[in-house]
Amino acid sequence: FTGLTDVQWELLERLIEVKHHARGKGHPPAHPRCILNSICWILITGARWCDLPKGPQWGSRSASHRYLGEWLGTGVLEKILIALQEIANVAKMIDFNRLAADGFFSAGKGGGKDVEYGYKGKGVTTHLLSDGEGNPLTIAATGAAGDERVQVKPLLKKIRQWLKPVIGGGKTPIFEADKGYDAIELRIAVLQMKIFPMIPYRRRGTREKQGIIYLEKQRWKVERAIAWLQ
Repeated sequence: FTGLTDVQWELLERLIEVKHHARGKGHPPAHPRCILNSICWILITGARWCDLPKGPQWGSRSASHRYLGEWLGTGVLEKILIALQEIANVAKMIDFNRLAADGFFSAGKGGGKDVEYGYKGKGVTTHLLSDGEGNPLTIAATGAAGDERVQVKPLLKKIRQWLKPVIGGGKTPIFEADKGYDAIELRIAVLQMKIFPMIPYRRRGTREKQGIIYLEKQRWKVERAIAWLQ
């Protein structure tokens, strides 16, 4: 990644208002394109902030890190994500027929927001919802002691507008998750959203229930997305 192209920046520029990157007296204001280039480089490469490239198309490490927090708090990053999803949806790059969710633990030994003690230790749990190709759709973070099943409905609600054309076209989206999400309440909630819950049952000393249909498992795609994020 060497920076946003002119076409890419033209699509995103309108989402970043001047007040979000203008500074006071002293140094000239950091250009939002350079800041966004730096943030995207960190997200794509997974590198450390100290390894951020230097050049005319990049923002400084301190400025990029500062605006990352500011844009996150003011909703700018959320607007950018929605805009990119709209573009990808029009280009038919997102498969809303298959959805999958999973969570992963991140240690937080130093403490901080949402850091809690869970069965894996002290940290936070990140919850990811992906499409049928493993593309991340929405993400949320909670304390490590939280219940992953509780986060499914809020994640699905965030993409409800994208599911309406699929459901309206007579198709039923499939939601896939592992045994950790096994709960009758969750299955009912997902069905009420007109989505089929493909969640395996935990074995409780009985024979595994036999179904009348077979659906190929694709949960490995959300696991691949998590590996990319980590």
